[in-house]
Amino acid sequence: MKKERIKPIPEKIYDKIIQCAMNREKNVLTKAGILIQSLTGLKTRDFLALQEGCVKKAEEKDSFGFSHYLEVRIDNEKKGTPGVHRIYVSKFLKNVIDELSEYTAELRKESGLKKLFLVRRGKEVKVLSYTYWGCIMLPKFAKRHNIVDAEGKWFHIKSSGIRASFL
Repeated sequence: MKKERIKPIPEKIYDKIIQCAMNREKNVLTKAGILIQSLTGLKTRDFLALQEGCVKKAEEKDSFGFSHYLEVRIDNEKKGTPGVHRIYVSKFLKNVIDELSEYTAELRKESGLKKLFLVRRGKEVKVLSYTYWGCIMLPKFAKRHNIVDAEGKWFHIKSSGIRASFL
């Protein structure tokens, strides 16, 4: 049986999600997650695993003129082997990741963790979980910014839909 392909988010809704993330979202983790995924196409588990220092200066600009790249470790489900990939990023996305890094700097220092997507749960610092991202943060973002479908119902933003819209 063939796996059903994830459908992209409808264009008007996708545009509103991106505009809200860029210009109105106050939660740095939500803003960064949406923008990183929408501009790179990374899977949720891959962008949640980004580490401090993941943006590097390229020796040469790429064909689009980007002078920085994101170094990300991507697990290959089929082969079972991880690989390090370089994804060239715009200055805008570099700045988003820099903001995220600054935002979580104290949590990294306190916990000794190197990941960028960190949260405090009680007295403990943890890496943001896939489940919390998809089930709590994205729905809250949709409600905060009144992201609705054509019928006026809350649009259920799925991380896989953001990724499918990129691809």
